[in-house]
Amino acid sequence: MTNFYRVRPTPPAVPWHHRLPGIVWIVCLLSVFLSNNLLAEHVHQAAPVIELDLKDASLKMAIREIERQTDYHFVVNDSRLKTIKKNVTISIRSENIEEILALVLEGTNITYKIKKKQITLIPPPAELHISPLTTTGGGSSAMLVQARKDLIFTGILRQDIVVKGVVREETGEPLPGVSVLVKGSSIGTTTDANGEFSLNVPSGESILVFSFIGFTTQEVAVNNQTSLNVTLLADTQTLTEVVVVGYGTQEKKDVTGSISAIKGSDIENLPSGGAQQALQGRMAGVNIVRSGGAPGNAGSIRIRGIGTVGYADPLIVVDGVPTSSTMNDINPNDIQSIDVLKDASASAIYGTRAANGVVLVTTKRGKFDDKLKFTVNAYTGISNRIKTIDVLDAPTLTALKHEAYTNDGLTIPDIWNNTQYQTQKTNWQNEVFKQGTTNNIDLSLRGGGKYSSFAISGGKYDERGIIGKAYYKRYTLRINTDHKVSERLKIGQSLQFTNTHDNAPNTLSAQDGLLWSAIRFHPGLPVRKANGEYSSSLPGFGDINNPVYTIDTQDKDNTRNRILGSATGEYQVIEGLKVKANLALDATFADFRQFEVKIDSQYRQSNYNQLTISNDKNWSFLQEYFISYDKQFGAHAIGFVGGYTSQTYKDIYSKEVGRDFPSEDPSMRYMSQAATVVNLGADNGGRVYTALQSWFGRATYSYKDRYLLTATYRADGSSRFRNGLRWGYFPAFSLGWRVSEEAFFESALPI
Repeated sequence: MTNFYRVRPTPPAVPWHHRLPGIVWIVCLLSVFLSNNLLAEHVHQAAPVIELDLKDASLKMAIREIERQTDYHFVVNDSRLKTIKKNVTISIRSENIEEILALVLEGTNITYKIKKKQITLIPPPAELHISPLTTTGGGSSAMLVQARKDLIFTGILRQDIVVKGVVREETGEPLPGVSVLVKGSSIGTTTDANGEFSLNVPSGESILVFSFIGFTTQEVAVNNQTSLNVTLLADTQTLTEVVVVGYGTQEKKDVTGSISAIKGSDIENLPSGGAQQALQGRMAGVNIVRSGGAPGNAGSIRIRGIGTVGYADPLIVVDGVPTSSTMNDINPNDIQSIDVLKDASASAIYGTRAANGVVLVTTKRGKFDDKLKFTVNAYTGISNRIKTIDVLDAPTLTALKHEAYTNDGLTIPDIWNNTQYQTQKTNWQNEVFKQGTTNNIDLSLRGGGKYSSFAISGGKYDERGIIGKAYYKRYTLRINTDHKVSERLKIGQSLQFTNTHDNAPNTLSAQDGLLWSAIRFHPGLPVRKANGEYSSSLPGFGDINNPVYTIDTQDKDNTRNRILGSATGEYQVIEGLKVKANLALDATFADFRQFEVKIDSQYRQSNYNQLTISNDKNWSFLQEYFISYDKQFGAHAIGFVGGYTSQTYKDIYSKEVGRDFPSEDPSMRYMSQAATVVNLGADNGGRVYTALQSWFGRATYSYKDRYLLTATYRADGSSRFRNGLRWGYFPAFSLGWRVSEEAFFESALPI
């Protein structure tokens, strides 16, 4: 458990950063207001200027530089691109993307097609070289087909079938550059700019394999057809996968630390109480440890085991805001990706709080120049126990008790000779376990115009447990917006509201826990007596209360309201150099209420009834300012991010306990009705104020996309420690070698 220090400072003048909540809300409201203009007509804005200064750079490196400076995304068969040996030397500054492409692709015979922000490169079709052969048998002629210098096969000359067709995506748009290959051979071609292809296949029984980056590979049998229409489905896996690494992103192949990532689509619509539960079994080295099965039980995240003593939870960062709360407050259907930083090199950028790893959650956002999309996701389900503990029935239990007392030479107590308790009356596990239900519905609206984009979503999750009165309800609302104020300035905001209600019954105690009671309570006792009262254990049967009585008299509720909001601004100073600011508020208001009745009809009794009320209000204010710089110099690529961050925490909590209520009627269960208010001393309440101040930096270097270096440094100053011992320093570095980019490796293995 985290230790807190109570402070009673003299109230100082309010510094400006204490007014951050107001600043955050003003920016959030302004950002939402700007979203209302998405459908309005905008004035023309100049296209971004592309500036290339490359010398003897590879074609692949030139394409990456264009992607980095613009919103365009290239789609191309990467293996085909490697076979085109071209060094690009160019120095140009232009707004015309077609002019840039003409110079970069000059002399390659590569054509292209631009669709919105996607540029599809179409390499020239592979040439088929045919040379005569002489065989030793039958005098029949044969042919040698060499589609590439490293792929050669022989076969008997036969009558080919010409197959023509068109390849389209799901929207009906033609797909250029799709690879069309006869399965089991090297005979193939690619589709042209209109998605059309023509191929000589050796047999009407041949199978054609259609593959394209960003789409799932599809096999189609020819079946003696001469015309085919093929539709490829989009694939969630792309050639260039980007992961969040803390204060920025990197291509996954350039990451030298240990990072695991999953996409939001992997956990959508899973019947789980939250994103934290949905992570179980989906990442190597990441485990979710749950202490019980109550609805909404988030469990604890453990990354590569337990890293520290006492508190082993990782730092959770939601849309760039470090929090100490659970991920279950986030609707899984709102998540775009989850990245987990597992080793020191990857997580050092977050300093002292990253000792147990870091979980980076990125939520879904709208896209610029995108159509409005309205989605509804809903599901319902039931849950039942799949197994119970085998226990003795009443007759067998009585027989074994008799045998035990006899073997010990003891007199059998009268209670075990009473025949009314030797008949099976109740299976207590069946009485405790019932059928649970789960209901979920999510609504989302996403879209964007030329200058603004938005994502609005709401959801309700309602789970009823398999033990009576166990439940978990969650209501979520999220608003994310982004705006291009000018060519260089961008602003955005994220706003999340979560309301949860839950009741988790006591199932862990070996004395009065419901599961333990259901296993031990005597099976010869009924749930209720003939007069309608709950049955009770008797001396000799164990000091256990009737578990059904415990469930029915339970009155408990835990309510949490959480607001997580952030506002960001990014300004591009010069090409590659950006300045960014991030202001955020994370506030949680928790209220707990439990009424315990006076127990005088059960074996384990309580001499008084009691009401416990507690509330906890905590706020976290974040301000971050940092710069980032990325630049490519020929075969060299460098990157840097560094800045300052501070986060303050305030926690106000209180607790009240009242006893001896004259009436246990639900309408009278209020603290004002208590005859006695218990003095809890220091536990009655208090206030805690702490702060964290940090400087951080990360530098990356890459040479020819082969040799990689990452160096990270962070300094943390915490108010939890006394003067002179408040600062800790966390350096880290890692090296990488991408062997697959070496010339000797390209021909070593068929990758």
